[in-house]
Amino acid sequence: MILIQVCILYFFSGFFKAQGEMWYHGTALYYILNLDSFSMNYFESFRSFILNSPFLLTLGAYLAIFTQLFFPFFVFNKYTRYLILFGSILFHFSIIIFMGLVQFGVIMIALDLQFISDREYKGVLKFIKGKVYKLENTNIQGEEKGA
Repeated sequence: MILIQVCILYFFSGFFKAQGEMWYHGTALYYILNLDSFSMNYFESFRSFILNSPFLLTLGAYLAIFTQLFFPFFVFNKYTRYLILFGSILFHFSIIIFMGLVQFGVIMIALDLQFISDREYKGVLKFIKGKVYKLENTNIQGEEKGA
């Protein structure tokens, strides 16, 4: 039920953004990034770079609409699941960085990660352990040759 509720949340969020004229023209991000109450001073130069680029503002607005609107359709497709999850996590990570809405971003990322099964998490862990083991053995063999 959580997965269905998240899909409904994303779909209607994207649906209402698509109907908004500011989102449609790409100016919504400009106004959002200019609010002092929703800003983190750590990334001020990057924020100003985005604010001075109409292309990036429009691209960001359209990607937000696309990601949210099509999330329910792409997340259940085995070929597009990881792409849409990556896009959604990146979207919420940028909300954390540029708007300072840390709790919201972390909650939404946690909800995105609910779409990954335990088997997939175990596969990623196995992959990482294999790479670490290989790296450790490479370093040990390199030290033995140098000794």
